[in-house]
Amino acid sequence: MRIPRLQHSRLALFFALAIALGIGAGALVLRLWPGATEGGAAWMAVSTAALATGLVGFGGVLFHRIKVLHEKFRETEAYLAAIEGESAKYRALLEGAADMVVVLDATGGAPIERNARAREVLGEDGDLAGHVTPEDAAALREAIARSTGEPGAIQSLPRVRLRAADGTQLDCEARIASVELADKRVVHVALRDRTRELAIERELAVRERLSSLGLLTAGVAHEINNPLEGIGNYVKLLGRPDLQPEERARHLEMVRHGFDRVRDLVRDLLRFARPASQRDEVDLRTVVERARRLAAFSPGFRDVRVELQGFDGPLLVIGDAGRIEQVVFNLLLNAAAAMQGRGRIVIAARRARRDGDGLLLSIADEGPGIPPENLARIFDPFFTTGTGTGLGLSVAFGILQAHGGSLSARNRHEGGAEFELHFPDAAVRSAVESERA
Repeated sequence: MRIPRLQHSRLALFFALAIALGIGAGALVLRLWPGATEGGAAWMAVSTAALATGLVGFGGVLFHRIKVLHEKFRETEAYLAAIEGESAKYRALLEGAADMVVVLDATGGAPIERNARAREVLGEDGDLAGHVTPEDAAALREAIARSTGEPGAIQSLPRVRLRAADGTQLDCEARIASVELADKRVVHVALRDRTRELAIERELAVRERLSSLGLLTAGVAHEINNPLEGIGNYVKLLGRPDLQPEERARHLEMVRHGFDRVRDLVRDLLRFARPASQRDEVDLRTVVERARRLAAFSPGFRDVRVELQGFDGPLLVIGDAGRIEQVVFNLLLNAAAAMQGRGRIVIAARRARRDGDGLLLSIADEGPGIPPENLARIFDPFFTTGTGTGLGLSVAFGILQAHGGSLSARNRHEGGAEFELHFPDAAVRSAVESERA
């Protein structure tokens, strides 16, 4: 440790003063002692000088050490106060977190620490494993094991269902990481309650599906009414007594054709409206064709033509056909509305640039495009520049996310907007294997 120059000067001054005091004490002894020329008096003077110098030096050093200790004590107090302040700050941040935070022992999995939200949901015992539903317990254990094997890596679980202390079930999202402390390794588990959020998303999806079906009502009623009127007319003709056999057969064939048209339309509507609960092998060609056929029933689609590109071979993905069809259908209606019911829509399918990057499905129109200031908000719930609910694109975005993919939008250089649906490799892997087989 370097001593400042001022301290050097003070130390030299102190020892000079101590020596001067010692010499003065010795001279005083020589002056007052009888027989100052005798050896004993001289020895006494020297001893007195040395003793005085030592006492003054010892006293000075003792005073200095006491002063230093006092300063160190004050510094230590300030340092401990700062540590306590930082600890209290981080404790407040932990306790005030909206997410549930549980710290587990990396070896035994026993809870070490939990914040107020975790104690509120899990109870005072904080036993996370005891509150996870059996369906998700194995996935949580595997994620914790992976985190201990990969320190610093964050393991994510999109869904962990918990039974709260009050008996309610919560849908949570978990993020797990292993943390190395000074004396041991622990596992940090953060759980975000998404129960209400998921319920709102499901409600929005239902509302949007009902809204989409409402837009079809007029067109579908017209499409059904036409064959029904034809069926009624041919049935009246069949009641004529003078009808020739060949004419009767032709009228019956037209009745059968009308019934087939109505049956096909009802079948497509039922498939479109069914709940999203299945994950099957889906051919995007069939999905796109059904969505195009349904969109054609809408009044604003009369002068719109749809071109398909890249649909020569099978385009198989794993997902829910009804939900994917809903996305394509909504995007087709949006494109037709942007073009004011007149123009061309191109639906193109292709593999991603690199092997294993999945499948891309794009829907491009010839409309005015998306205003640049709206591109960042176009998928926000309730954001709309028209008369709609503002839920269609946000619901479509959620459907692609549920399939592990993504939905993006951009403006084309040649004009118009383009929406791109990305199905990742995980969603097409088994489909590709089926294709190769």
